Amino acid sequence: MRKSGQMRHLGHTEVAATGPARREMGRVAALLVVALVVRIVLAIGVQYQLDHVLHRQFLIPGDADGYWELGGKLIAGQTYALYDPPRYALRMPGFPAVLAFSRGLFGPHLLPARFCLACIGTLGVYWVYLLGRELAGPAVGLAAGWMVTLSPLLAGFSILILSESTFAVMMTGSLLVFARLVKLLSQNDEPHSQSKVLAC
Repeated sequence: MRKSGQMRHLGHTEVAATGPARREMGRVAALLVVALVVRIVLAIGVQYQLDHVLHRQFLIPGDADGYWELGGKLIAGQTYALYDPPRYALRMPGFPAVLAFSRGLFGPHLLPARFCLACIGTLGVYWVYLLGRELAGPAVGLAAGWMVTLSPLLAGFSILILSESTFAVMMTGSLLVFARLVKLLSQNDEPHSQSKVLAC
């Protein structure tokens, strides 16, 4: 009888534990859906304005032209250079590689590229949530995620053909890994573990 009572108690504990976890998962799912929808709508709106109102290719020309051209050269296997005479080290190839991925799948069309950037921006929202959760708990993670989701500047900038938002997403991911590494080493009670991580 005692054993069966313990089993029932464990079952109730598991149900109680999964309740908050399921609610948190639902809130995170809602956060990510809203983040993606906001960015997709902005991508469509910006592309419509460029095509039918402003009649130009990019909202912020200059850098965007260079990134787009370099992405095309990567997917075509051409020399990674711009201008004549050519400049070979003008921009790092990370963001052009992202654009090359879109151009390889969908051709030289800007709207699908903006959709790809919207997905990267949504990934950034998720990583912000995880980082806030890691450092201060689920409530802080969700609050930070919603701030990034609904910020007009962050949401609007994430779908432009510019590298800053993608760079920020990658930096957030690296901070998340760093925070988890510090926490893991601290839990192992390794002497001077945090100092070693900071030194690295």
